[in-house]
Amino acid sequence: MYFKVLFFCFFILGILGFSNYGRAHVINVSTAFDILLVLSVFIYKPKFADKTSLLLFLVFLSYFIISFAIATMLQGSHLLDFLLAYKAIFYFTLLFYFERKKIGGKKRFYQLYKWLVIFFLIKYVSSVLLSLNDRPLLFRENNFELMFLALLFYLRCILFDKVKGWDVLAIIVIFLISGSKSAIPILFLVLASVYLKGLTWKKILSFSIIGIVFIGVFASLLLSKYGLTGLGGIDRIAFFRVFYLEMINSTTLEILFGHIRISALLESSCKALYFYPGLFSFKNDGSCYSLIFHSFILRSVFDHGVVGTLLIFYFCYFLLSRAGYSKRVAYTFLGVMFLNSLSVSGFNSVFFALSMLMYIGFSPNKIINNRDI
Repeated sequence: MYFKVLFFCFFILGILGFSNYGRAHVINVSTAFDILLVLSVFIYKPKFADKTSLLLFLVFLSYFIISFAIATMLQGSHLLDFLLAYKAIFYFTLLFYFERKKIGGKKRFYQLYKWLVIFFLIKYVSSVLLSLNDRPLLFRENNFELMFLALLFYLRCILFDKVKGWDVLAIIVIFLISGSKSAIPILFLVLASVYLKGLTWKKILSFSIIGIVFIGVFASLLLSKYGLTGLGGIDRIAFFRVFYLEMINSTTLEILFGHIRISALLESSCKALYFYPGLFSFKNDGSCYSLIFHSFILRSVFDHGVVGTLLIFYFCYFLLSRAGYSKRVAYTFLGVMFLNSLSVSGFNSVFFALSMLMYIGFSPNKIINNRDI
C-alpha cells in the first residue's frame, strides 16, 4: 500500500513539474513531501524494530520537544524559524520509527526509479535545449533534488548487479546540463564508489575520461559565474565570514554543544547579509538566525555544536548499518550528504529524509528475506 502512495505522490508532483519552467515548482514541494512523511506514520503499524530504535526515537523526539519549548516559549522565537532550524532532528525522529519497515522489492524500486529518471531527463533536456531555464528543476531547486537522484542511482547500483549503460548515461547527462556546481562532485563520488571496487585498466581509462569531462564542466560553471567577480563573488564565502565572526564570539560550550535554542545572530551579522532578505526571520524585524548561513554544516555547528553535528552524521551511518548496508555504502552516502551540506540544507532537506526512507524501505536485507512484491 505504501509503495502505491509514494509512487502516486512522486508521479503527480513530477507531472506538475512540467507545468512550470521558472525557479520554483507550482506548489511547495518540500511541504508536500513533509506532509507525506507525517502521514506515512499512520500507514505503518506503530511498532518499533527493537528497543534501540524505540530509545533513539524517544531521544530525538525529546530533544525536539525540549528545544521547541526553549525556543518558542522562553526565547520567543517564531515557530517557522524553529522548524526550519530543527528539521533534521524531526526527520531522524521519523526515521527511527520507520526502521526495518518495508516498502517493496527490487522490481518496485526500479519502477519508481525509472519513472523519476525519465521525468528528470525530459524536464532537464527540454529546459536547456529550448532555453526555458538555465537551471532546470523538476521538484525543487536542483541543488536539492540532484542529491536525491544521485542517492537513488546509487541504490539502483546496489540492488542490481548490472547497470545498463543507458541508465548511467541518462544520469550523467542530467547532472552535466543541470548547471549545479554542487551536484557534479556528488555524482563523481557516487560513480567512483560504484566503479572503483574492482579496478581494471578499462575501468581506470573510462573513469579518467569521465573525470576529465566532469572537471571541465565544473570549471566552466565556475568561470561563467565568477570569471568577472573572482572568488570574492561566491556567496558561500560571505556566509562563512559571518559564521566565523559569530563563532569567535561564542563560548567553548556553545561551540561544542550549540547556542541556546534558538539564538538570533548578532545585529552586525544580519546587516552584513542584508542582500539575502528571503533568509531573514519570519518575525520581519530585521533579525536573522542560522538559516542565513545557507550551509547545513555551518547551521548545524551554530545550532547543535560540533558534538551535535558529528552525532547527526553518526546516526545516519548507524541507520544505514542497521539496514544492512556495508561500510562502503554508508561512507559514500555520508560523503554525498557532506558535499550537499557544504552548500545547501543537507540533512535539513526533505530529500535527505526521502533518500533514507528509500534505503531503509528497499534494504537488500528485506529483499533477500522477503518475496519481491
